[in-house]
Amino acid sequence: MMATKNNLTVSVIVPTYNNAPTLPKCINSLARQTYPRQQYEVIIVNDGSTDTTAMLLSQLSLPPNFRVIHHPVNRGLASARNSGIRLAKGEILLFLDADMTTTSDFIARHVQRHSAPHVIGLLSAIVPAEPSRDKYQRYLYEARRGARRFQPNLPLPFQVFVLGCTSVKRAAFESVGLFLEELTTYGGEDTEFAYRLWQRYPKGLFFDPQIKVYHHHQRTLDEALHLVENFGRTGVPQIIAHHPATSPIYWTDFLPTSPNRFKRLLGRCLINSQVARLILHLYQVLPFPLSNFPVRYLMAAALLRGLHTAPTGKLLFRQ
Repeated sequence: MMATKNNLTVSVIVPTYNNAPTLPKCINSLARQTYPRQQYEVIIVNDGSTDTTAMLLSQLSLPPNFRVIHHPVNRGLASARNSGIRLAKGEILLFLDADMTTTSDFIARHVQRHSAPHVIGLLSAIVPAEPSRDKYQRYLYEARRGARRFQPNLPLPFQVFVLGCTSVKRAAFESVGLFLEELTTYGGEDTEFAYRLWQRYPKGLFFDPQIKVYHHHQRTLDEALHLVENFGRTGVPQIIAHHPATSPIYWTDFLPTSPNRFKRLLGRCLINSQVARLILHLYQVLPFPLSNFPVRYLMAAALLRGLHTAPTGKLLFRQ
């Protein structure tokens, strides 16, 4: 790829694992960009899919600026993204999940923001591909949460800088390294990399609500709680092992090993199954947006349950 004056080269990296239903839509949206085709490439990483993804990719007539990598077995998002990074030629690396589609100016908008030297990473706004009246979906996409709590001109903390629809200057990877491949559970590889990125560039991560991507996969509340609990059990201990300073943001002060009696008591309430059933009932009967409060409680409780049952928890959280 050759850059022209005032235009940066871009590598879009799309990891995919069993996303055959949504992958063609994702590819089509990236093929229809207004950004000059000679200045961007798309690298699709098939991470050992067991559905029809491999066959689908072999049958699609991809544009010449698209490339495909196949992992023989599933190795996780960190490994898939790293495979794309190692082949990428762009000055901007743009990550997009395979269950998302973009507007035609998606790449151009990211490049425009990256023309400012202080912008190291840029997060897009995720919106649902189809409107839903489900309270949990409305919590995800309408509540003031995550990056939506911050103004576009204010730097983000690492906790809300997710990599599903995000661009990062290539030079930042050369400075902080690639994704940590030992982290294979939901959320872990994003958070660990974002922490290292934030440490090196504490005022360099931003959110642009005007750059929209459309999410085609809707998880239920039960599915989300299961993922969060597993993240607490497996991902969080690994992150804390590498970065002990992150421990307080993961509710570790509320574990039974906490020296604070009040927090220990509150922690027991959070992981109590009877209390959880009561909160879930409140979620079911309360209208939106009042239902957001039980969701936040249930998410915190799921994370703490995972931490409580983590095999290495007692060793890590007494530090």
